[in-house]
Amino acid sequence: MKPLAWLRYINSLISSRVFVSVSSLASGNIISSILAFVGGIVQAQYISPNDLGFIRKFSVISGYVVFFQLGLVDILQRDYPYLMGRGEEDKAKHIVSVCQYWSIAISVSFGALFAVMATVLLAAGKWRTACGWGIQSVSISTMLYTSFLSATYRNGHDFKRLATSNVKGQLANTLILPFFRYASFGALVLRSFVGSVYSAIYLHRHRPVRVASTFNWPIWRNLVKRGLPLYGVNYLSQALWISIVMLLVLRYGGDKFLGLYVFACVLIEALRTLPLALIQVYIPRLGYLYGKTGRVTDCLQDSMRPMLICLLSSIVLLFLGLAFAPFVIRALAPKYLDSLPIINILLLLLIVTSIQVPLFALSAMMDMKALYLSTLIGYSVLLSVGYLLLHFGFGAQSFVWATVAGQLANTIARWVFVLLHCNRERHLIFSNSDK
Repeated sequence: MKPLAWLRYINSLISSRVFVSVSSLASGNIISSILAFVGGIVQAQYISPNDLGFIRKFSVISGYVVFFQLGLVDILQRDYPYLMGRGEEDKAKHIVSVCQYWSIAISVSFGALFAVMATVLLAAGKWRTACGWGIQSVSISTMLYTSFLSATYRNGHDFKRLATSNVKGQLANTLILPFFRYASFGALVLRSFVGSVYSAIYLHRHRPVRVASTFNWPIWRNLVKRGLPLYGVNYLSQALWISIVMLLVLRYGGDKFLGLYVFACVLIEALRTLPLALIQVYIPRLGYLYGKTGRVTDCLQDSMRPMLICLLSSIVLLFLGLAFAPFVIRALAPKYLDSLPIINILLLLLIVTSIQVPLFALSAMMDMKALYLSTLIGYSVLLSVGYLLLHFGFGAQSFVWATVAGQLANTIARWVFVLLHCNRERHLIFSNSDK
């Protein structure tokens, strides 16, 4: 493309609704990330990697609870914009109603279960472990309900609300920081859930789809039947992936290395703000577009140029991270200086994430075969690279390299499937024109 054409495209992009949505979400996430980073630095002055690893390891166990969503959030995220694209608004709202009922039911159930566990442990005198499960009682409940709410946010105004909820949640966490000076462990416990609770309350008050919660067995069964496969691949490639990597890091590195790894992940998530915001905006957009046209090629064309701009931005951030991370960590969080090698490796995820935007067309068209096969390829690379490097003496750091390699392999495989679909559509057009 000629430079003048690029300038025209960038100008039109800036004035588009997509840019407004991405910029609103990204700016809100940047502010949230800055607050989270500052909070993490302050927290690091009082909390050792051992204590941080101890608290965070409970999230590995409770992460399996999301299975009980039974894919309803995943299929809602796909079906709601898809049905809106087809003009079936009443049907879309009915699906939201059923999913809302189920999300509230499991949120309350698991919140109560973990609360009972925490109470029993506290009565037995195991207060630190009780705190770990108490955190999960609150955070799991809010996470289950918030994930449902987020699936209904799909336009520019909605994304501004999402950004605002993130900022307000981090502001709530920031208010906890002064207490680290007087009761560091107690402040860590509070900071682990206060922000998420505030965000959940805000999202509930400003939810874009306001329907009564209803349970309809035929609709629920159909949603579960189609949602479980989609949930399965999302769970394998996201929640379970994170849990497995954390378990491997804990197994071969202990609480301290896990604490260093968690600290590094927080910083990387802050740097991934732009690509993650672009993905969050484009998931419902691609679903709506595919529902309207039924063509993967249209989804690819719509997301290609924003993806390239995001890729260039991520490359710049990668080099800035490599250059300045040592100075920042040494000056602000010297206890976590040993996390620098982990940070340098995980910076590569910026590149991987930035090229994933068009790949969500596979979810919009429900190509389960492509999604599962690419995910299995990613896991095979994760485990083979991890244990191979472990054999050669890289220790727990082996699985840091392996998670980057596995996610890259997964991404490349999905790109192959997207391009194959586009190729089939092109041949179908040519064959129909010849008839």
